[in-house]
Amino acid sequence: MNRWPGVSVHADDIGTLVITVERPEIFFRKRGKMPETVTVATCLPPCQDATPKQLAARIRARSAERERDKRAAMVTAGHAFLGVQAVLDADPDASPTTPDPLFQLDPHIACKDKDLRISLLARRHQFWSHYRTAMDSFLAGVRDVLFPWGTLKMVLDLHCRAGPPDENPTLGALALH
Repeated sequence: MNRWPGVSVHADDIGTLVITVERPEIFFRKRGKMPETVTVATCLPPCQDATPKQLAARIRARSAERERDKRAAMVTAGHAFLGVQAVLDADPDASPTTPDPLFQLDPHIACKDKDLRISLLARRHQFWSHYRTAMDSFLAGVRDVLFPWGTLKMVLDLHCRAGPPDENPTLGALALH
Protein backbone atom coordinates (compact mmCIF):
# COMPACT_ATOMS: atom_id res chain seq x y z
CA MET A 1 0.00 0.00 0.00
CA ASN A 2 1.24 3.43 -0.92
CA ARG A 3 1.42 5.94 1.91
CA TRP A 4 2.69 8.86 -0.13
CA PRO A 5 0.17 11.59 -0.91
CA GLY A 6 -0.77 12.40 -4.48
CA VAL A 7 -1.41 10.26 -7.50
CA SER A 8 0.33 6.92 -7.72
CA VAL A 9 0.18 4.39 -10.49
CA HIS A 10 1.19 0.85 -9.64
CA ALA A 11 2.36 -1.84 -12.02
CA ASP A 12 -0.96 -3.69 -11.78
CA ASP A 13 -2.81 -0.51 -12.82
CA ILE A 14 -1.41 -0.59 -16.37
CA GLY A 15 -4.28 -0.76 -18.83
CA THR A 16 -6.99 -0.55 -16.17
CA LEU A 17 -6.61 2.65 -14.14
CA VAL A 18 -8.36 5.83 -15.26
CA ILE A 19 -7.59 8.96 -13.24
CA THR A 20 -9.63 12.18 -13.35
CA VAL A 21 -7.98 15.20 -11.76
CA GLU A 22 -9.54 18.59 -11.09
CA ARG A 23 -7.55 21.71 -11.94
CA PRO A 24 -5.98 23.03 -8.72
CA GLU A 25 -6.89 26.56 -7.70
CA ILE A 26 -3.26 27.43 -7.14
CA PHE A 27 -1.09 28.23 -10.21
CA PHE A 28 -4.06 28.39 -12.60
CA ARG A 29 -6.43 31.21 -13.50
CA LYS A 30 -10.11 30.50 -12.82
CA ARG A 31 -10.99 31.53 -16.37
CA GLY A 32 -7.76 30.35 -17.95
CA LYS A 33 -7.27 28.07 -20.92
CA MET A 34 -6.60 24.94 -18.87
CA PRO A 35 -9.56 22.54 -18.60
CA GLU A 36 -11.33 22.16 -15.27
CA THR A 37 -10.69 18.41 -15.26
CA VAL A 38 -8.27 16.10 -17.04
CA THR A 39 -8.74 12.37 -17.45
CA VAL A 40 -5.74 10.13 -17.96
CA ALA A 41 -5.98 6.43 -18.76
CA THR A 42 -3.03 4.15 -18.17
CA CYS A 43 -2.07 2.00 -21.13
CA LEU A 44 0.58 -0.41 -22.24
CA PRO A 45 3.55 1.40 -23.82
CA PRO A 46 3.61 0.67 -27.57
CA CYS A 47 7.20 -0.55 -27.46
CA GLN A 48 6.39 -3.45 -25.13
CA ASP A 49 6.14 -7.02 -26.37
CA ALA A 50 4.24 -8.12 -23.30
CA THR A 51 0.74 -8.27 -21.94
CA PRO A 52 -0.21 -5.85 -19.16
CA LYS A 53 0.21 -8.64 -16.58
CA GLN A 54 3.66 -9.57 -17.93
CA LEU A 55 4.75 -5.94 -17.95
CA ALA A 56 3.45 -5.47 -14.39
CA ALA A 57 5.50 -8.46 -13.25
CA ARG A 58 8.62 -6.99 -14.93
CA ILE A 59 8.04 -3.60 -13.34
CA ARG A 60 7.48 -5.09 -9.86
CA ALA A 61 10.64 -7.22 -10.14
CA ARG A 62 12.81 -4.36 -11.41
CA SER A 63 11.38 -1.94 -8.81
CA ALA A 64 12.07 -4.39 -5.98
CA GLU A 65 15.63 -4.86 -7.23
CA ARG A 66 16.21 -1.09 -7.45
CA GLU A 67 14.71 -0.52 -3.99
CA ARG A 68 17.00 -3.19 -2.49
CA ASP A 69 20.03 -1.58 -4.17
CA LYS A 70 19.11 1.92 -3.02
CA ARG A 71 18.36 0.80 0.55
CA ALA A 72 21.69 -1.05 0.73
CA ALA A 73 23.53 2.02 -0.58
CA MET A 74 21.79 4.26 1.97
CA VAL A 75 22.63 1.90 4.84
CA THR A 76 26.25 1.62 3.68
CA ALA A 77 26.53 5.41 3.51
CA GLY A 78 24.91 5.78 6.95
CA HIS A 79 21.90 7.66 5.58
CA ALA A 80 18.21 7.21 6.25
CA PHE A 81 15.03 8.01 4.33
CA LEU A 82 13.03 10.98 5.57
CA GLY A 83 9.57 9.48 5.34
CA VAL A 84 6.25 11.05 4.38
CA GLN A 85 5.80 13.46 7.30
CA ALA A 86 9.37 14.76 7.21
CA VAL A 87 9.09 15.44 3.49
CA LEU A 88 5.74 17.21 3.93
CA ASP A 89 7.17 19.27 6.81
CA ALA A 90 10.25 20.34 4.83
CA ASP A 91 10.49 23.99 3.82
CA PRO A 92 10.22 24.09 0.01
CA ASP A 93 12.24 27.33 -0.04
CA ALA A 94 15.12 25.97 2.05
CA SER A 95 18.57 25.66 0.56
CA PRO A 96 21.73 23.89 1.69
CA THR A 97 23.67 25.62 4.45
CA THR A 98 27.01 24.15 3.38
CA PRO A 99 29.05 26.19 0.89
CA ASP A 100 29.97 24.81 -2.51
CA PRO A 101 33.49 23.38 -2.58
CA LEU A 102 36.02 25.74 -4.15
CA PHE A 103 38.50 25.02 -6.92
CA GLN A 104 36.78 21.97 -8.35
CA LEU A 105 35.58 21.20 -11.84
CA ASP A 106 32.40 22.95 -12.94
CA PRO A 107 29.76 20.19 -12.77
CA HIS A 108 28.18 21.48 -16.00
CA ILE A 109 31.31 20.67 -17.99
CA ALA A 110 33.70 17.98 -16.92
CA CYS A 111 35.83 15.84 -19.20
CA LYS A 112 39.25 14.26 -19.19
CA ASP A 113 40.42 16.26 -22.24
CA LYS A 114 41.79 19.43 -20.65
CA ASP A 115 41.88 21.45 -23.89
CA LEU A 116 38.30 20.53 -24.76
CA ARG A 117 37.15 21.38 -21.21
CA ILE A 118 38.85 24.79 -21.37
CA SER A 119 37.31 25.45 -24.79
CA LEU A 120 33.83 24.48 -23.62
CA LEU A 121 34.13 26.57 -20.47
CA ALA A 122 35.18 29.55 -22.59
CA ARG A 123 32.21 29.01 -24.93
CA ARG A 124 29.88 28.73 -21.95
CA HIS A 125 31.30 31.97 -20.54
CA GLN A 126 30.79 33.62 -23.94
CA PHE A 127 27.16 32.42 -24.08
CA TRP A 128 26.36 33.78 -20.61
CA SER A 129 28.13 37.04 -21.35
CA HIS A 130 26.01 37.54 -24.50
CA TYR A 131 22.91 36.45 -22.59
CA ARG A 132 23.53 38.97 -19.78
CA THR A 133 24.07 41.79 -22.29
CA ALA A 134 20.86 40.90 -24.14
CA MET A 135 18.89 40.58 -20.89
CA ASP A 136 20.14 43.95 -19.64
CA SER A 137 18.97 45.54 -22.89
CA PHE A 138 15.64 43.71 -22.72
CA LEU A 139 15.06 44.85 -19.14
CA ALA A 140 15.92 48.40 -20.23
CA GLY A 141 13.02 48.23 -22.71
CA VAL A 142 14.78 47.19 -25.91
CA ARG A 143 12.43 44.58 -27.35
CA ASP A 144 14.24 43.76 -30.61
CA VAL A 145 17.37 42.59 -28.80
CA LEU A 146 18.99 39.43 -30.17
CA PHE A 147 19.47 36.70 -27.56
CA PRO A 148 22.07 33.97 -28.12
CA TRP A 149 20.92 30.79 -29.83
CA GLY A 150 19.55 28.30 -27.31
CA THR A 151 17.74 30.87 -25.16
CA LEU A 152 14.49 28.96 -25.41
CA LYS A 153 12.57 30.53 -22.54
CA MET A 154 12.93 34.06 -23.88
CA VAL A 155 12.04 32.95 -27.41
CA LEU A 156 9.09 30.71 -26.51
CA ASP A 157 7.60 32.64 -23.58
CA LEU A 158 8.37 36.26 -24.47
CA HIS A 159 8.72 35.97 -28.27
CA CYS A 160 12.22 37.44 -28.32
CA ARG A 161 14.55 36.84 -31.22
CA ALA A 162 17.57 34.56 -31.01
CA GLY A 163 20.69 34.48 -33.10
CA PRO A 164 21.49 31.62 -35.46
CA PRO A 165 22.90 28.35 -34.15
CA ASP A 166 26.63 28.30 -33.75
CA GLU A 167 28.74 26.20 -36.11
CA ASN A 168 29.70 24.01 -33.16
CA PRO A 169 26.64 22.29 -31.65
CA THR A 170 28.21 22.30 -28.21
CA LEU A 171 27.18 25.93 -27.71
CA GLY A 172 23.53 24.97 -28.05
CA ALA A 173 24.00 22.16 -25.57
CA LEU A 174 25.62 24.62 -23.17
CA ALA A 175 22.74 27.04 -23.58
CA LEU A 176 20.31 24.43 -22.37
CA HIS A 177 22.10 23.85 -19.07
